Amino acid sequence: MIELEQLITAIAKIADDPQAWLRAVGNVQEVREKLAEANNAKKAADAAAKQAAQDLETARYERDQAERSTRSIAAQSAANQQRERDLRGAETQLKNQRETFEREAANWKANVDSREADLVAREAIVTKKLNDANKLMAAYDEAKHQAALKLAS
Repeated sequence: MIELEQLITAIAKIADDPQAWLRAVGNVQEVREKLAEANNAKKAADAAAKQAAQDLETARYERDQAERSTRSIAAQSAANQQRERDLRGAETQLKNQRETFEREAANWKANVDSREADLVAREAIVTKKLNDANKLMAAYDEAKHQAALKLAS
């Protein structure tokens, strides 16, 4: 019933002042246009929000990729530095071993040279003694031969 009363009241107002009703209808048209503009703006805002959300997700993904790359590069750099330290240590160790080897080789060569000189001296002594022994044997053989000749005569 209230609705019927409101409808009758509205019709009575229109009948009393038709210009006011036309202005109200004009206002409704203006409100519809503004509502359509607002709906269009809302659709555009929703599309922009959707695009912004996609851009945000893309940015987060790219940031995560960059952070992972940075961590990977940092880890590789640390591994490279450790490997470089290890290689330098190995290089130092090899250098020390080479120096030790060269010192030992020089000692061996000095020992060999010393022994060779000693061996040459001993060989000279032995050769002299052998010559002396050969001379003695030759003298003995000569004496034996002379004794045999005297016995034979």
